Amino acid sequence: MSPWGRPVWLYLFQEQKARFRWSLEGDENSKFFHSTIRRRYSKTIIRGLNINGVWTENPEEVKRAVLGHFETIFNGADRSRPQLAGWSKSAATSVSLGTRLTNTEAVALELPFSEAEIWDAVRECGSTKAPGPDEFNMRFYKKNWNVIRDDLVGAIILFGKKVKFPQDVTLLLLP
Repeated sequence: MSPWGRPVWLYLFQEQKARFRWSLEGDENSKFFHSTIRRRYSKTIIRGLNINGVWTENPEEVKRAVLGHFETIFNGADRSRPQLAGWSKSAATSVSLGTRLTNTEAVALELPFSEAEIWDAVRECGSTKAPGPDEFNMRFYKKNWNVIRDDLVGAIILFGKKVKFPQDVTLLLLP
């Protein structure tokens, strides 16, 4: 059962039907497009805000409260901010790398992707994530892995061999 008490197949069918309708009618300047935009707007609009225990709907007061809130967060001298291990700020306020890759780690970054790494990446993606330019979402790749595995792995390995990054590119990998 889906979270709404309907059978999963019905939920998946309706989800796919909605994606199909959007691909047909969503990008046109149509009644469907504008009704979808109005519905999204009405769900996401902030009509008011509770400021110091008082409900306020005045847009100017809401803007000031939101701005003040984020200014306090980002400009304050909050010592509880997380620190990235291996990084330090220099006196010139530029971020410098505190630790460097070993030669073994640097060589490992240039190795071709393995089939296991590619499958792990596909498996860890959410099944209903937005489709790519081919209109297939990740559920398609997971369900049909045995059929498309060789072609997909071959294309990714070829991409890794052909694409060369300039020497001055800095790459930051965060776990």
